[in-house]
Amino acid sequence: TVSLYLNSGESGFEKIYDYCMGLGEDVIGVSPETMVSGTVKYGAKASDTMDWQNQPRVYLCSEQYSKVSSFTVARGRDLSKLDVDQCVEAWPSLEEEQERAKIIYADFPVPTLGYEEITKKWQPKEEVRVQLQKVKDNWPELKKKLQAQVWSFEKMRDMFRRAGAPTTPEEIGATREDLRKITDYVQLMRWRINLLDLAKRGCFYDELMDKVFGKGGVWEIKK
Repeated sequence: TVSLYLNSGESGFEKIYDYCMGLGEDVIGVSPETMVSGTVKYGAKASDTMDWQNQPRVYLCSEQYSKVSSFTVARGRDLSKLDVDQCVEAWPSLEEEQERAKIIYADFPVPTLGYEEITKKWQPKEEVRVQLQKVKDNWPELKKKLQAQVWSFEKMRDMFRRAGAPTTPEEIGATREDLRKITDYVQLMRWRINLLDLAKRGCFYDELMDKVFGKGGVWEIKK
């Protein structure tokens, strides 16, 4: 059991989340529980005259009294279960990728950039299969390296806030639509393989975008 007591009124969720995620595979889930207490009046009687240990308390979301319990801790995508055959089957041709680059970069100051870079970066299905299989076979070790080097969104946002830096697109004069569009630019902008390319190969690029910009995402685009 991990407990955090705050009397300041601030949320302790991010602190608990970061701590639990730092425990690695020792954590398989969480049953959230919180408690509130206050004065209960009944006629001329009031609970604030009771000994504090006997005062009534209301427990919210406990595993004993609520259906909202035993949430699985989000660990991201488990690439050791990647369906390599399905991903390879869905891999687009060079011509399809070139056409996609033309559309995305149509209004860009250098409209040919995406086309040129994806032409250098694109690889045939056989090579994509080898790459994905290596990621799948070595995912446990690769995952540990990534977790040691890549901090969570919540932690990065907290650090930016403490430094007085902007944490939302609006704070730098951009819209969420702008940022979503720029993400597609980034994936096509350089011939070097990046994490967005891994998401494209693994068929979870759109899902990642939805988690950020879709309904319920951290930077949800309201329609």
